[in-house]
Amino acid sequence: IVTGSGGTATSSAASLTVNDVAPVFSTPSADSTTTLDAGQTLTLSADATGSTPITYQWKKGVSNLSNGSLANGATVSGASTGVLTLTGVLAGDAGIYTCNAHNVAGDTLSHSTTLNVNDPSDAFNGLPV
Repeated sequence: IVTGSGGTATSSAASLTVNDVAPVFSTPSADSTTTLDAGQTLTLSADATGSTPITYQWKKGVSNLSNGSLANGATVSGASTGVLTLTGVLAGDAGIYTCNAHNVAGDTLSHSTTLNVNDPSDAFNGLPV
């Protein structure tokens, strides 16, 4: 209904379509590299916008992470949240970490963080004896 000095007019019904929007990451905003000493803690954050709800899944390489202790590695928490924590990193934790955000419109992979670990217990691996 529109009302003005010339009177009132009524239009026919209108239709509004709302399209779902795939996740878009605001954090992290670029690929990065970090180096930690063995035993330290790594915390990574990811935040995506788009149609809700949005779910998160952290990955090391192409493998999904899950909460708990990794064989020969850190203790993982937050594997399916926006904040991943690796407590007590070891050489085996070195690699490329990304976060996948998912909603009804699709999946989006975050920028990556490459983790390097200085692990003195790994110093002689690969050296001739």
